[in-house]
Amino acid sequence: IFYNLGINAPIYASLVAVTLFNIGTAVLLYLIVGRILNKEAGLLSAFLWLFNPYVLFVSFIGLESSAQIFFMALLTYVLLTRSDRAQFSLKDSIIIGLIVGLVFLSRMDGVFIGFGVVTALFIRKLVKRNFKISLFDLAKQKDLILISVTALIIITPWLLWSYVELGRVTPISGEATHLLAASNLGDKSYIGLVKHSIYSTMGFIAKFFLNTADTTIQGIIVVSLAMLPFAILLLKKDRVLLKLIYSLDFLAIGAITLYLFYWFYQLGIREWYSMFTSFLLTITFSITVVKLSRLFEPVKVGKVLSGAIICILSLSFIVGGATHYIRGNFPQEKLKWEVANFIDDNIPQTEIIGSFNTGVYQYYTVNHDVINLDGVMNPESLAAMKATGIENYILSKNITYIVDRPYYAEQVNKSI
Repeated sequence: IFYNLGINAPIYASLVAVTLFNIGTAVLLYLIVGRILNKEAGLLSAFLWLFNPYVLFVSFIGLESSAQIFFMALLTYVLLTRSDRAQFSLKDSIIIGLIVGLVFLSRMDGVFIGFGVVTALFIRKLVKRNFKISLFDLAKQKDLILISVTALIIITPWLLWSYVELGRVTPISGEATHLLAASNLGDKSYIGLVKHSIYSTMGFIAKFFLNTADTTIQGIIVVSLAMLPFAILLLKKDRVLLKLIYSLDFLAIGAITLYLFYWFYQLGIREWYSMFTSFLLTITFSITVVKLSRLFEPVKVGKVLSGAIICILSLSFIVGGATHYIRGNFPQEKLKWEVANFIDDNIPQTEIIGSFNTGVYQYYTVNHDVINLDGVMNPESLAAMKATGIENYILSKNITYIVDRPYYAEQVNKSI
């Protein structure tokens, strides 16, 4: 029915799902931040999430990040409402394990969140026991064991399917992106690639506040200015911020391990991976702005200051969102859609297309075979990259056209 009406049902279903996940995350942010500080800060956090073009554009590409962040927000709320308990009940442990499993299933790097949860809860227990705990005591931590077992039960069906279908439980995308990054070692040193990954992360974080911050220097300046108030309150040992750090310790541990993995092993990080950080920034910045406004006397001065910050952010969202949208890259990826239509209309159906970034091309080029070359979605090309090289794979598949960014096309042209 939908197709007969000219509506692309899968695309619109995905966009509706993404929207619902984002709204759900905003509601949970309101509850989380409201519980840590007050409703005013909670409303600000919901506003930052719902109307930030960086969050919206990354979400509307149709990626799974929105689902992961929603389950992460749900996990945060559940843990926050039970943070005063020395040990979780059977029911609570199963609920937490279930949500951890869903975080993992939405994106496999959710494993770092699971690691953060178990590690943070274990450290909390150590602190309460003055870091004195025996192996016998460790075996009695039934809640940690049950959380881990429940999460494992949730993810096992997917791991088994992956092993049966692909012969592995880890995604090929991780190995493929690592190989692609490592292939650049001829142009850059290992340290150079690590630095580039870290600088890229700074830029992605900056785009949370200013979506047009495109250079490394701009990123560093924007992030420094945005986090300065947080640093000031932290130096003052503000009680609420200390509570915040304690409440979100599992996210901090997860974020640290996630970034170390992408920086030093994957040697690269993609823009949507920073949605993790955007969630943390939303909470931290909302609480910081409201707390900072209370430091001024009379009270009206603080309210004017917080109002000015919100107005500046709103202006940044409008200008940054409009500028980014006009460029046609995110969220609509206009150029890829136009290229896919051009291929369908002008290239014979017998010709085979190759691309390193095949997603949009594969979906909209319905009359042609489009083969993934970067190994992220194609086990055959990944095996070729590890063995004889992607150029031999291209020749063996009789690929006649390479459709991609100039950099990838030039690399293939040099190889062949």
